Amino acid sequence: MLFSIKIKTDCVKSLIFSFIGRENKVLVLKSNLLILDKSVDILAHSLSVCSKIEVKSHYELVELDAFEALCARFARSADLVTQKILPSVFAVLQENPKTFLDRVNFAEKIGLFNDAEQIKEIREVRNIIAHEYTLDDISKHFGVVVEYTTILLEIIRSLVIKIKKKVNL
Repeated sequence: MLFSIKIKTDCVKSLIFSFIGRENKVLVLKSNLLILDKSVDILAHSLSVCSKIEVKSHYELVELDAFEALCARFARSADLVTQKILPSVFAVLQENPKTFLDRVNFAEKIGLFNDAEQIKEIREVRNIIAHEYTLDDISKHFGVVVEYTTILLEIIRSLVIKIKKKVNL
C-alpha cells in the first residue's frame, strides 16, 4: 500500500509541477540554491572542526559530537543536491528523470557533474552513516566522511556555477 501511495504522490507532484510556469520553477530552484548555500556553509564549518581531530579508535565526547554533526550535515547536503536541487533544475529544463540513478546520470549527461560515479559514492557513504545505529559502528567511518565531505563541497561549488549557466540565473 505504501508503494502505491508513493507512486501516486510522485505522479501528483509531477503533474502539478508541469502546470506551473518557468518563472515559478526558477523561483523554486533559487530558493533551493539558497538552502544549499546555507547548508554548505555549515558543512564547511563542521569539516573545519573535524579536520583538526585525528582519526582514531576512541574519541572524546566532544569529538564524537563534532563528527556526529559532520555526518548529519554531510547527509543533509548530499540529499539537498540529489533530492531538491537536481529535481528543481530538471523542472526548469522540462525534464523528469525519476530515480536517483536516472537523475545523477542525466545530470552528468547534460554537464552538471563531471563524474556521476562520485555522486553515487557520496550517496553510498550517506546511506552507510545514516543507517549506523551505534557509536562504535559510525566512528569507523569518520575518516571516509571527512574525505567525501571535501569532495562533496567541491562538487557543490562546481554544480552551482554550472546550474546558473545552464538555466540562465
